Amino acid sequence: MSSRTGLSTCLYCNASLQLAWRLARRSRYVRLSMGLKMLSASAFAEKSQRAQLAFDAGQIADAEQLCLEIVAADPNDFEAARLLGIAQHRRGQSQEAVASYDKALAIRPGNADVLYNRGMALIWLKRFPEALASIGEL
Repeated sequence: MSSRTGLSTCLYCNASLQLAWRLARRSRYVRLSMGLKMLSASAFAEKSQRAQLAFDAGQIADAEQLCLEIVAADPNDFEAARLLGIAQHRRGQSQEAVASYDKALAIRPGNADVLYNRGMALIWLKRFPEALASIGEL
């Protein structure tokens, strides 16, 4: 019984993957990050952890790259979008940081950490009224 169940499950998964691939090919929308989407949850969490460890070790460019890959695979990953904004700001890419903070705020509106960091990036860009509004939301 279990081998029969395993076989039918395996055939079902295989058919689902084949259908998804055909649809993706037909729509001509096959992203490079597709491989990351098919990673297991533990592998995805491991990539997020590596990004945080790289950031903590001062390897900001590596952390940024890992966060870009995570956000490309899962646009709703709040932590990756937040860390991406911090890494971009640290590397002097304040405009990109504001965009990343905006993505993070779209996922979790009103997050104090992100609002503050967004305000600081806007100050670096000399966009003072927007910075005041962002920090004022705290």
